[in-house]
Amino acid sequence: MLVKFWVQGEALDMYKFDGKDLEVRVGDFFVRRVVVGDVLVINERLRRRVQAIRQYETFVEMLEHEDFRRIAPGVSGQSEVLRRLRLIYPERRERLGVYVLELKPVDV
Repeated sequence: MLVKFWVQGEALDMYKFDGKDLEVRVGDFFVRRVVVGDVLVINERLRRRVQAIRQYETFVEMLEHEDFRRIAPGVSGQSEVLRRLRLIYPERRERLGVYVLELKPVDV
């Protein structure tokens, strides 16, 4: 299934130029419908196939298990990735659960 995803400009550049292959989202209805094998169409430009989906209760727990450099290549450290995630997702949204989508480029 094709699923449209939107990311902010900096994240789009990370996908295009820096090898970003982990997408972090909170568990809203839209994200919970994504399954392994789906193709994400990111900002109507890039296609990535979902290779794996991992779920955590909080961003902190997620960062204990996931490599922050794969989430935000070029960002200075784990605490900065956490700060950025919390700017995007307030605490009430984090309570929906944290989903990590492991992605692989799709040959067109």
